[in-house]
Amino acid sequence: MGETFSAFRPNWPLCVASGMKTMLLLSGLLLSGLGAQAQSTQRVDADYGFHDIKLGSATSAHPEMVYTGLGGDNDPDLRYYERRGEILAFEGVPLSSVRYAYYKNKLGSIVLEANATHKVALRKAVLARYGKGIRWPKAYEWNGKHATIVLLETDAAVSSVLIATNAFKRLMQARMK
Repeated sequence: MGETFSAFRPNWPLCVASGMKTMLLLSGLLLSGLGAQAQSTQRVDADYGFHDIKLGSATSAHPEMVYTGLGGDNDPDLRYYERRGEILAFEGVPLSSVRYAYYKNKLGSIVLEANATHKVALRKAVLARYGKGIRWPKAYEWNGKHATIVLLETDAAVSSVLIATNAFKRLMQARMK
């Protein structure tokens, strides 16, 4: 646990965060086999979402959501939203954006982004909330029975946190094949 995986190659998480690009990178991380070695975390399953929005909820349950575009390959089943009036903070750390990915009208993943100024604070906040997790060269990962969380830290100007259902993770893995 916590060992560095030297052959780290992001696959599906790259298209999730800053628009499609971050979502895919984060999705690639979840698909790259990191999950097989990740520890199970009760807190991941207890949270199962962000703020008061739970993974698996229907788009109709959240009329405050604003449609922002289709997912990869213009798939009509994969749609991205932002929330009007969103509290742009995670554990007190300012976020630059929060994006919600719905697959067939069910919330499959949430991407939180923080700019370079808040990268270290975001890492500390996520580690404080979810524990040590699995450490990869540019990421941390936590797996619950029903959800996965990935903190992605690249050399880019943003740091991203992907919160996804394990069903969404499997769907993205299958699409990458």
